[in-house]
Amino acid sequence: PGGIKTAVARNATVADGQDAQSFAEFFDKHMAIHSPEMAAATIIGAVDKGRARVVIGWEAKALDVLARAIGPAYQRVIALAVSKFFPWA
Repeated sequence: PGGIKTAVARNATVADGQDAQSFAEFFDKHMAIHSPEMAAATIIGAVDKGRARVVIGWEAKALDVLARAIGPAYQRVIALAVSKFFPWA
């Protein structure tokens, strides 16, 4: 799923040496852009249509397309983006 406004980031564990609170605050402020209701409606719609797979949010769809287009190399692209744009990287 993409950035859904739930407590996932606040309850997530992070790598040693990383600040969980900063990660959670950044996620809540910048990445949690979809409501749980929107995610639920999307999931229910996919189930109604018999889809085995559903991706929530435009950003998750973009990442999915990238991963399918360039394969495992997408991880290097994402790592580079994270190192440039995320404050805790």
